[in-house]
Amino acid sequence: MGKSNLSFDKFKSGYLQYQKIRDKVLKAYYYLGVAILALMAILVTFAVVMRYFFDLSWLWLSEINVILFTFTTFWGMAVCIRKEEHVGIDVLYRKFSPRVKKIFTIVNYGIVFGVLIFLTFALTKYMSVVANQRSPGIVFANGDHLPMVYIYSVMPVTAYVSMFVTLDKIVEFIMRPAASFAKAADDENGEGVAE
Repeated sequence: MGKSNLSFDKFKSGYLQYQKIRDKVLKAYYYLGVAILALMAILVTFAVVMRYFFDLSWLWLSEINVILFTFTTFWGMAVCIRKEEHVGIDVLYRKFSPRVKKIFTIVNYGIVFGVLIFLTFALTKYMSVVANQRSPGIVFANGDHLPMVYIYSVMPVTAYVSMFVTLDKIVEFIMRPAASFAKAADDENGEGVAE
């Protein structure tokens, strides 16, 4: 029995160290997305001002704005999964006991994980399709156009990160006691109601 407790204590200690590292990495991931979003806001504002007040527009700037928008959309996928801020329909879920909620949550994230596996394979395959495409607006000084594979690579990369975050959430839900799933729910007036 003492040996079993020792193994669990080692696991718990290792898991706590893992959580600290994970939290730092995901925090950096989050702030990178925030910085890219801020850059996009500045560039879009600049593009609008230049177009409407000075009648100037650049293809490369428009293309960078589209790239940054795509980047933030896919980048935010893992953030929403980690913070549990994705869309969910919980009309029935709120009526279940905490134990059933825990099971449903684990199954739900298992389905999300399965979808992400499919998405990752599909996006990786898509990368080979766009491997020869070049950006029409982003041209280097030597005349070469930016390969689109670099731009589209954000999709499979964020799918892999989302898979990691989803798997991490599943482990977290398994380890969490069922009682923690008995959160207060909002009633129809938006006021918290204890379940």
